[in-house]
Amino acid sequence: MPPGGERTYSFNLPKGCAGTYWYHPHPHGHTAEQVFRGLAGAFIVRAADDPLAHISERHLLISDLKLNTDGSIPDNDGNDWMNGREGQFVLINGQHQPQIQLQGPERWRIWNACSARYLKLNLGGHSFSLVGTDGGLIEQAQTLTEILLAPAERIEIIVQPAAQNRNVALNAQIYDRNKMGNVAAENVISLAQISLASGQPAKLPARLRSIADLGPTSAQKRVVFSENMRMDNGQHQMDFLVNGKAFDMQRVDLTSKLGEVELWEISNDSHMDHPFHIHGCQFQLIEHELNGVKTPAPYRAWKDTVNLRPKETVRVKMAQPFKGLRMLHCHILEHENQGMMATLEVI
Repeated sequence: MPPGGERTYSFNLPKGCAGTYWYHPHPHGHTAEQVFRGLAGAFIVRAADDPLAHISERHLLISDLKLNTDGSIPDNDGNDWMNGREGQFVLINGQHQPQIQLQGPERWRIWNACSARYLKLNLGGHSFSLVGTDGGLIEQAQTLTEILLAPAERIEIIVQPAAQNRNVALNAQIYDRNKMGNVAAENVISLAQISLASGQPAKLPARLRSIADLGPTSAQKRVVFSENMRMDNGQHQMDFLVNGKAFDMQRVDLTSKLGEVELWEISNDSHMDHPFHIHGCQFQLIEHELNGVKTPAPYRAWKDTVNLRPKETVRVKMAQPFKGLRMLHCHILEHENQGMMATLEVI
């Protein structure tokens, strides 16, 4: 959209797509800056037969903000371009370390809307129930005490009252994503203070919904994220690549057939974490493989973003529901800006 311009989008919501989403502009080369300056928003699709509709909802959109000492927003520096931008202030709904009062059971929808920051979330040992991922409810609630959210991932959790009144912190624990260069030491980040009132927990259905396996695959794709470091005029420069190539808007990199179930093998041939994200469809995670050890997905879910650790391979099933062009990319936005993106055409 040009300055001063406008555009109206009209679309039908596919059946079964209820979930927690978000949106932001995507002009190649400028996506990172437009998002870190605030152009992003939350988008919820609700189901008419939501089994958790009776539980009070709370929305936590987590972003981070980098500021100069005068309060202005600086441009990216070399470390930002290499590792992805992380601001020194981590915010929930634009607030720094808010106080949250929880009077009864709550359903929290949580977005990681940071450009590059990973969020290893916990509630000070207070357990919670994971009930949804990127594409909505999972089949059965999973009891957890912490969970890792890569950039762009979303979750839904149920936070229950405590046995007695207590205060806990919503923290982002230290997660080593293998950043390069002269970077500050990682610290635990206090995101919010939570006051938990005592009360009766909400009873959750034994089954939240059914997710059918996509079934046998009839095609395969392989996607490899890689990095290349070079020296230009005495300065370190990084290339971020998909299948050995930097993004070119005029090039189609992969082709899929409408509705065909495919097995995608997505590998990270680099030494830092990269979150894989695809537009226009959701996938089912099959397994992770690292150092020759395969770990099956712990539950069936619809996803559009999955993290890859260094030298890790993930395998997913997906079937494209619409014809046309769409993108797949690393959702560390500075890496996407610098070429870690590819175009898929569905015919």
